[in-house]
Amino acid sequence: MKKILLLIALVSLNKSLSQSAELINSTWYLTEFIGSEISTTPPISPLIGQSVLHFTEQNDKYLLTTNFCNTFYSDSVTYDDSSNSFSYATYAITLGTCPNQILQNFESLYLNFYQSNVSNEMVYEIYENGENDMLTITAPNGDRAIYNSQQLSIISPRQSTISISPNPTNGKFEVVLEPLGTYQINIIEAIGKTVYSDYASSFPHFVDLSGFQSGIYIIQLQNDEKRLYKRIVKY
Repeated sequence: MKKILLLIALVSLNKSLSQSAELINSTWYLTEFIGSEISTTPPISPLIGQSVLHFTEQNDKYLLTTNFCNTFYSDSVTYDDSSNSFSYATYAITLGTCPNQILQNFESLYLNFYQSNVSNEMVYEIYENGENDMLTITAPNGDRAIYNSQQLSIISPRQSTISISPNPTNGKFEVVLEPLGTYQINIIEAIGKTVYSDYASSFPHFVDLSGFQSGIYIIQLQNDEKRLYKRIVKY
């Protein structure tokens, strides 16, 4: 019986150690942020690229670095392999500006996830999703940041094959995409909140935003290989 318990303990320890090693030795690309009042995918701009998270070791220190428009940095990271968690006591952040308000609003949500949890225990989990690994980091209040080990292709609106008609719109419009494929369609308002989400494998795909406020919205189409963006104006 003691041998069985010892074997279970060793397996659990090895799993925890492998999780922290994989965490440190990988590059993680932000795919989703889930807060108490909002769940959204990050708006990606060719001007800033995709948000990346790195855990590294340098000069006997463990570092955490992540970015959106600005960069969050800590060189005081400590790990607890028994609970698959980490914490950090200090941090620094650059003080630049985002190119537009949509990016600025999302950055405030995302970087505050790390700023507001200084000295808190952040729990992480690494798991397989097809050919890729996924990383989920959870704060004590339940907010989560989800990352992919593989970068998605980023195609700017000018390069994309999306067409929206009519645009501007009174709320009803169709999305046409070539070449065809299966995509998740998200529509994101100016504050970064996803207000519409659906899956489409045939096009044109019809959308009705008649009940939403007038303004500028970002249409995001994504699958496992790429993300496409287009802007639409609702009057």
